[in-house]
Amino acid sequence: MTKKNSKKIFIAPLNWGLGHATRVLPLIRRFLQRGDQVFVAAHGRALQLLRDEVPECIFLDFPEYPIRYPRTRFFVTRFMLITFPRMLFAMWKEKRALTLLQEKYRFDYIISDNRFCLYQHGVKSYLISHQLRYILPFPIGKLEWLPEWFNYSFFKKYDAILIPDEKGPERALTGALSHDMRYLNADKLNYSGIFADMPDSEQTINVDIDYFIIVSGPEPQRSKLEKLIFEQAGRLPGKIVVALGKPERRYKIRQGHVTFYSYMNRAQMQQFMKRARFIIGRPGYTSVMEMVALGKKGLFIPTPGQIEQEYLAGYYLKKGWCYCVRQHRLDLKNDVPKAEKFAGFPTGFSDTDKNVNELLRFFGD
Repeated sequence: MTKKNSKKIFIAPLNWGLGHATRVLPLIRRFLQRGDQVFVAAHGRALQLLRDEVPECIFLDFPEYPIRYPRTRFFVTRFMLITFPRMLFAMWKEKRALTLLQEKYRFDYIISDNRFCLYQHGVKSYLISHQLRYILPFPIGKLEWLPEWFNYSFFKKYDAILIPDEKGPERALTGALSHDMRYLNADKLNYSGIFADMPDSEQTINVDIDYFIIVSGPEPQRSKLEKLIFEQAGRLPGKIVVALGKPERRYKIRQGHVTFYSYMNRAQMQQFMKRARFIIGRPGYTSVMEMVALGKKGLFIPTPGQIEQEYLAGYYLKKGWCYCVRQHRLDLKNDVPKAEKFAGFPTGFSDTDKNVNELLRFFGD
């Protein structure tokens, strides 16, 4: 039940994997707790996850960006020639859709998680993003200023950019992705600290799983990784649990000492991450923040062609925090022992509750 002075808040996470939907959960839960009316605009698996986790919201099936990662690991050329024009058209459509929704519902605040056109003149509009820059691969690295300028042309229209990271470059989890921008005014950047949907539990959690493997990301690469994990997980010793990230299906398979779950809700995911000694999965930034919050070590397998993940995996490797391996070279039996020798992420980051409390000043509290 909403309070008399409650706000109408529109939240729209990107549907590239489940990470964007997951990281807005702490904010959504806090808005609901204080009695706000929350409208969630999402699509596909992201929409299904949020329906399961916060059913009190009002849900809108919102069009997604028409991006599909190729079956090969070469992505940039395809994106520039084919996907980018389609994406621009989808951005125009989402802006038009939001305008119609605003006329109907009269939102007080708009929050976009990495969707570029979800802002309205006269309405406080905020963008959550950790990727303000693109680190392009050789030989087009010298053209990085072009996508950065493209981002700026949209980002400047938001009241603030909420960056889930710390400002200092020494401990920055995002590295160059969200630091040292050429164009964005520093006054618009709010380094908000990590958002990890990992609430503290009074119950003591026993670390009784050796490896927790998370299969995630956009298709078709998610399914390609799933196939590799089915083939290789049994070669690791100890107790192993695998989450396949398919909310549209519900099944559990046991193969020897490996248990596969087609889907885990957030409570299950939290429990298994806490119980695991070591985590294997994508270096999606939401997963990174959760591992930092829990103090877990891991092995990263970036989504082929996803420049952000490939950059983060290499950045963490250079820092000595985590080992990474390309998907087409994955050999768990040999890669995991190498990864276990790495130091893990630094400690001392502020927790999500504190960071969300600080963010509420943007939203009338």
